[in-house]
Amino acid sequence: MNWDSAKQYCANLSEGGFTDWRLPNIDELRTTIKHCPKTRAGGECKVSEKNGRLSYEDGQPDSSCCCDDRAYNGGYYSKLGDDYDVVLWSSSTLAGNTKHVWGVLFYSGFVGNSRKSNSFNVRCVRSLL
Repeated sequence: MNWDSAKQYCANLSEGGFTDWRLPNIDELRTTIKHCPKTRAGGECKVSEKNGRLSYEDGQPDSSCCCDDRAYNGGYYSKLGDDYDVVLWSSSTLAGNTKHVWGVLFYSGFVGNSRKSNSFNVRCVRSLL
């Protein structure tokens, strides 16, 4: 679904007796990456909502925000077993361009941004506090 639909889907989700679901921010989404020290949480890729690093330049050089393509090994970069072609939306908007949002592509452990009008997957989260 597109980003607006994904955001609305999470906001309206009632699952397991809970209704406080939301899209994860890019920092939270990066915690689902494994086998890619560059892009997992705390890696050299500088994209981070917590640290206020959401501009296009914060992902530079591009090689700092991805690892090798592992299409032949589905789920290689995902802690949750997401297949190689899964792209997940975050709630973190690209600084200076409200038409783009950051997300994760598990094909290469890539942290990048895309137009909100594109169709990707959604994983909703809840705050544990």
